[in-house]
Amino acid sequence: MVSLVSTLEKIVEITFLITLLLFSNLTMSQNLKFEVEGNAKIRGHLDLGDEQDASCLTIGIDAGISQSYLFAQSNTFVGSYAGRVTDDGFNNSFFGAYSGRENINGHSNAFFGTRSGHQNTNGFFNSFFGPDSGAKNTTGSYNSYFGASSGMENINGHSNAFFGLDSGRKNIDGHSNAFFGARSGHQNTNGFFNSFFGPDSGANNTFGSSNSYFGHSAGASGYGHYNTFLGAEANTFSPGDTLERAIAIGYKSKVDCSNCAVIGGTGEDAVNVGIGTPSPQAKLHLGGGDSSQILLENGGDLMWKNSLGVIKPVLALHTDNNVYLDATTDASSTLIFRTNPSNAEQMVISSSGDVGIGTSTPGERLHVDGNVLADAYNMPSSQRWKTNIKILPDALDKVVKLRGVEYDWKDSGKHDIGLIAEEVGAIIPEVVAFEKNGIDARSVDYARLVPILIEAIKDLNLSNQALQDEVEQLKLAINNNSN
Repeated sequence: MVSLVSTLEKIVEITFLITLLLFSNLTMSQNLKFEVEGNAKIRGHLDLGDEQDASCLTIGIDAGISQSYLFAQSNTFVGSYAGRVTDDGFNNSFFGAYSGRENINGHSNAFFGTRSGHQNTNGFFNSFFGPDSGAKNTTGSYNSYFGASSGMENINGHSNAFFGLDSGRKNIDGHSNAFFGARSGHQNTNGFFNSFFGPDSGANNTFGSSNSYFGHSAGASGYGHYNTFLGAEANTFSPGDTLERAIAIGYKSKVDCSNCAVIGGTGEDAVNVGIGTPSPQAKLHLGGGDSSQILLENGGDLMWKNSLGVIKPVLALHTDNNVYLDATTDASSTLIFRTNPSNAEQMVISSSGDVGIGTSTPGERLHVDGNVLADAYNMPSSQRWKTNIKILPDALDKVVKLRGVEYDWKDSGKHDIGLIAEEVGAIIPEVVAFEKNGIDARSVDYARLVPILIEAIKDLNLSNQALQDEVEQLKLAINNNSN
């Protein structure tokens, strides 16, 4: 309150002094001293207008001293050297020592604060509030700077709005920017169409344009264009990165590539993302029950990245309307199907395309460790696909050489019956599968033994028929001898 009274007293002293100068034709050279002690009241009309142009008001040493008054109208300069070199500028309001000092033709400006708009020469429709705000502006127009040193080094930039201490301080030619917060857009020089909100937001951006940074220090160390950082300290992953169309959302979220979007930070700053749920339990949690869907339109992939940093598709929908389940990390990749809480492997597809059920190392196109139940098991056998057809020779001799045995499996201890592959392979190699070395027998195709058995039975039948014929002949001979 005391400060306000003191200020009013000073205004009254100046007002009386100016009044006496105007109406008594006194000059400063007369060393006039006017003092007021106690209370002072002014009643009636007091005209403080310039004696050459009543629309102008100048108060302070050399304030508006160079006005031509031919075009300079409606100017108000208050403070030492305020608007000192203004010639034809009009509709200006400069308040504060050296405010708008270098203005020549600039018009419709409002500068408030020591050295605010100090070097403005031809800029117009500017509003600078605070010490050194827009101090170096020369031709920049349509700017609004609020805060000490805000837009201080702007020269030609236009249509900017800077609010806060040192906001947009280094801006030179950048235009159409909105910086709100202390030091927001501090280093911006030529960037345009940027929106920075929060202390130190976009502080080190120099030439980047069309960026939107919201939050304390958001985008503080980033460069580039068309980026969006939302959240305190949301930024590029590495200081100085020049990215484009990058998005980082959340406290300390960091993005490291152009055309990428990141939600949340890392470590303790990591977050779970929920869509359709208020309490996500995983990095991406889709709520909504049966309505939870992910749409891949006109082809697309679900990708994964292994420990080696290799990125490959897992589930792919191609434009041929086929769905592909991929395991293509390298030449030895295996697709594994697991069930039950123990995550036991139930089925695998090897890199060579062999399918194993009950085994993780299939040795054939289909390898089943266990029983198989099927209504039918058909094999291709049409004559249309065969040539060089011949009857199997010596089928009975081959079957006679085979041994039917019983045994126990070493790995499971299960009792079983069958043949010995090595023995069969030595007699009928066509029904035996060998290891890649071509020596060690692996399995017997029991179904393919059927043709051998058929021909063996036919051989037995012929032998039996021959024996029967021989028996009949013996019977006939015996009967003849009896008669």
